[in-house]
Amino acid sequence: MRALPHRLHPRHLNLARRCFSNCTRVVDLIQHDASPAVFLNHIHLSSSQDPFPPYAVASEIQSQIRQIFLSYKAAATTSPTTSAPSPVLLSFTPSPTYTLGRRQTPISPTQASRLRQPLRVPLPNTMGTDPSAPAEEPGTKDYIPLVLETDRGGLTTYHGPGQIVLWPILDLRSPLHTNFRVRCYARLLEQTTRALLLAHPHLGIQTHLSEADPGVWVRRGSEQHARDKENGNPAAGVDATDATAAPTPADLTTDRKIAALGVHLRRHVTGLGTALNLDVATRGPDSVNPWARFVPCGLDGKGVASVRDLIAPGRWAAAVAAAASPAAATTTTTTTTAAAAPSGIAAAFAEDMARRWAAELSSRIGLDGRVRSTTVDVESIITTAAS
Repeated sequence: MRALPHRLHPRHLNLARRCFSNCTRVVDLIQHDASPAVFLNHIHLSSSQDPFPPYAVASEIQSQIRQIFLSYKAAATTSPTTSAPSPVLLSFTPSPTYTLGRRQTPISPTQASRLRQPLRVPLPNTMGTDPSAPAEEPGTKDYIPLVLETDRGGLTTYHGPGQIVLWPILDLRSPLHTNFRVRCYARLLEQTTRALLLAHPHLGIQTHLSEADPGVWVRRGSEQHARDKENGNPAAGVDATDATAAPTPADLTTDRKIAALGVHLRRHVTGLGTALNLDVATRGPDSVNPWARFVPCGLDGKGVASVRDLIAPGRWAAAVAAAASPAAATTTTTTTTAAAAPSGIAAAFAEDMARRWAAELSSRIGLDGRVRSTTVDVESIITTAAS
């Protein structure tokens, strides 16, 4: 028996289902208007009531968008003149959530209990501060993580604050953009992430891929360690949670995953995608470090990294500050904002990284970087459903 089924969050799931068909702004955005130029439609989810939108709500929204694609494919066999839906990218930073792969051995009650212990995370306007501060200190919040089943392969992984989750929803055989085989699509997501980390003006992070293990990886030390030392970081390659410590020999040789990959396909319509670690704790006790509670994706001997681990403090500060400026919203061809929730500078950085990732993906699927972006407050979905 699966320890914790996906329907653990009935209020959010039911409300999302009831109201999604009324969210015409989102649905209309997905429909291709038959104009010569095709755009990637980027929908970024925020929350005005909680600092982070629930993973379960994002998952249900994804399911509803995928159904639009599947319905088109079913109708196209009898009505070939119907316009194909434009590709979509759904991005968000969820509240703490552990997800289970569909083929893994069910976790035990003891394992589930450990995953659901309170986890302290920094709030969006203070990401990068010390999460081990006293509970009453402003800027942190204790969450009880959800544990959910998913359709992806692989084993247990974590999604939560300090990440940006990126879920492209597209038909691999659509007439609107470049087509991909399944394996090539997985590589597309990995290479899009690699290109973003390397080309970002304040990051310049070198990464590599593994034939055995999906996702995007970094090596602790080596060229990255040397480059950060040149940028004035005496503890280059060391996590921000322990910035005074020198790197150990293991630190300099162990591969660490900076972006996880998990894909689900139904009739060549994609679901799930990648999760990029920006400023998530990767060291410390399991009260603040979500990775300390399990072996990420079952990969013994491998570690986890975040962007902030890998660059000098000055470059991190510059990247976050640049994202918080009004100019950061101009990285895509067309931008619209709707029902955006208030956010701190770290939330702005996550959204900026999503916009940059969207532009890179658009270029790589043959859309020349054309992106339409909108920010949707999930609370507006829940409120509409409840009224």
